[in-house]
Amino acid sequence: MSPVRIRSLVFYAVVVVALLVLVFRLQYLVVSEGLGARIGHNSEALGLVLLICLLVQYVRPWAQRSARLLRTLLILAALVGVYLILHFAVPITSVSTLDECFSGAAYIWVYMMVPKRFRVAPAWALVILAVIIVFFHTQFVLEQAESLIPLLIAPIALDIMDRTILDPDLPDRRVRRIVWMIVLALVGLTFMMVAPWARDDLDSVFTLFIDYGQRASESYWAWILVHAYFGFFVTPRLRAKEHESVADETTSRTAS
Repeated sequence: MSPVRIRSLVFYAVVVVALLVLVFRLQYLVVSEGLGARIGHNSEALGLVLLICLLVQYVRPWAQRSARLLRTLLILAALVGVYLILHFAVPITSVSTLDECFSGAAYIWVYMMVPKRFRVAPAWALVILAVIIVFFHTQFVLEQAESLIPLLIAPIALDIMDRTILDPDLPDRRVRRIVWMIVLALVGLTFMMVAPWARDDLDSVFTLFIDYGQRASESYWAWILVHAYFGFFVTPRLRAKEHESVADETTSRTAS
């Protein structure tokens, strides 16, 4: 088994176990109720991390092999289908709150499958931000904070700050990645600290902005973990080597 597969197995196992702990609220067995509630709010972040990493590492390469549009639509339908089931058919529990992980992953999936999208990544981010602002008072935007903010971050994360996530053969900009991860952490912590103050008076645009940003706090932690996984755990160098090995095996089989 290759180093990438071993590390991937360890990572996914840890994330799945941590997610199950939070979904079934097992953290209350070892921590206080207040701390347990705070920890439990991060289940959506782990769900989003799991989905994004699986889509990038395994599903996207499969979808790019042939019938790209058909496979893209099939995966989109699956993600949206799970979202609809969790949102409308499952009673409100710690399981149903994972619905926005699937809708967020669906939006990001569509974005990462757009050809040559990296050429205008800032424009993509601006368009998504404009949609959120223009339709802010609609039920869709208000309810989709944990899905739309991850999508807003996606063009910056995937096509500006760390392009090796989708293409490990590109130069590895470690300093840029670390700075970006610190920025995401600072944004998340800032919203966390000022949100209680803002929620005392949600009559202004500024306080509504803070509240919306805080409600999507799982987005910042999720993207930090995605960058950490693809940047430092299964590094671009390791993934590029694995791609070369797979390509060599495919070539030798075809030749024989």
